[in-house]
Amino acid sequence: VGFVGLLGRPEALGNAYTITGESAPTWNQVYAWLGRAAGVPEPRLVHVASERIAREVPELGPGLVGDKAHAMLFDTTKLRRLVPEFTTTIPYAEGARRQVAWFDAHPEAQVVDQALDARFDALAALA
Repeated sequence: VGFVGLLGRPEALGNAYTITGESAPTWNQVYAWLGRAAGVPEPRLVHVASERIAREVPELGPGLVGDKAHAMLFDTTKLRRLVPEFTTTIPYAEGARRQVAWFDAHPEAQVVDQALDARFDALAALA
């Protein structure tokens, strides 16, 4: 609705828009929803500082340190001025269930990088 509502509008040309929902879950909530969707009623979350992950797994640093290292709220005011009917319709807990169901239905996408997994396990063990 947000994207289509911008199409063909001259005032939208040359502008950038944030198209995201109004909810502001914490990373803990996101991972808890994913865990529950995967059948883990109370996932045990391990916190490792982004800077440490970037130091230990440098290829992840550029995508992690910065916007993913801190909680953020995204302002959709600009979008809603042009497309007031925009709203999200799927809460993330449902989205998480759909994600897990998709992976369950696509074994070819269930590829685990064993080496990266071992590096994450080592980081979690130190936390």
